[in-house]
Amino acid sequence: MVYTALQSNNIDYKNLKNTNPKKKYTKPILLVEENLIFKNITDIDYYLNKHAHGNIRRCLNGMTEKAYGYHWKEIEEDGDLAQLGYTLWTR
Repeated sequence: MVYTALQSNNIDYKNLKNTNPKKKYTKPILLVEENLIFKNITDIDYYLNKHAHGNIRRCLNGMTEKAYGYHWKEIEEDGDLAQLGYTLWTR
């Protein structure tokens, strides 16, 4: 149905590019309530013992306030985070 609508408007649907690619999270992610830092979202999956990518991304993008009952923030790598009282989570 979508393709038919695009074809009727002479739009080449085969060469359309994704205008909203998924953001790559390369910075550490902070679990605010626990003061834990994760290197990536995959580490968060192991911590929560579930596939949490989508909900964590929504929280990081500001679409939701919390994910799984926690606040999440993407942080800058300025200085030694251990000195600020944060713990780096490791598997």
